[in-house]
Amino acid sequence: MSGPANIIMGDNQPIDLPQAQLSDDQLKDERMMAKFSRTAEFKRLKTHFEERIQHYQQFLPGEIPIEGVSQKERAEMWIAADTIIKEFKLVISTYELAGEAVREADGK
Repeated sequence: MSGPANIIMGDNQPIDLPQAQLSDDQLKDERMMAKFSRTAEFKRLKTHFEERIQHYQQFLPGEIPIEGVSQKERAEMWIAADTIIKEFKLVISTYELAGEAVREADGK
């Protein structure tokens, strides 16, 4: 037998990428999220989250300026601030990506 002796054998071609399949209930939820992401309310909420992200990039939880805290305390409190920032970004991206998921599902 010619060719490499230590390769993975199977039905999948190496260029086949896994495809996520949404159930009808999941697609319904994604459609509602996508619809909400186009509303004025979402735009206001997104603006608010972005303002809070900017705030937590300059202040630690408890409205404490970064400059007014020791290096050790800043490191400990920065974990909380960074977690809050990531959660706000996650909410924004979840709603924005819902539209993409719906367009992809409708295109198939």
